[in-house]
Amino acid sequence: MCQTARNYFKSKLNNVHSDIIEDIINFYFTGVDGVDAIVSALSLFGDFLFHCPSNIFAHHLSKSNKVFRYVLAYDLPPILNFLCEHLTPCHGADIPFFFGNFLPNSSHIEASDEWIRLNSEFVKGNTEIWPPYYLTKNDFVVPFYKDYRGPNYTRSTKVGYRNIQCEFWNSIFFDKL
Repeated sequence: MCQTARNYFKSKLNNVHSDIIEDIINFYFTGVDGVDAIVSALSLFGDFLFHCPSNIFAHHLSKSNKVFRYVLAYDLPPILNFLCEHLTPCHGADIPFFFGNFLPNSSHIEASDEWIRLNSEFVKGNTEIWPPYYLTKNDFVVPFYKDYRGPNYTRSTKVGYRNIQCEFWNSIFFDKL
């Protein structure tokens, strides 16, 4: 896994930033092996391609607008999450829940109905169900996110989704763009 990640970043960064590549490898892979290395690799690419760019974009946009974000934390059945066996949920796994299609059983349909209702309320202007991103006096973004695990779980709003990882990426890579 480490070598796969190293090769990917070497090809993308044209071997120019080998010190950054090693910082990335050390940040995600120090002390992990086996399934944990797979989870680390998925986390690395998820943070680099999705989570952290979203946080950074929201950070800049939230200086002049209200910015909201959801994170689907629902425990997905394997058939909807087959690409990310060890890390749930995977990018795009929320699509069946948004449209209520291809769900394997009534509990997933019930969760989808509730998720559709929450999102519909939000789109109609009920922003009280989702706090916006918050910028501190030191220009640090505090992303709130909905931790939604279905109708039988406690719904909660949490703070700081992937903040540590995104601060790492911001300091070694995104700030330098």
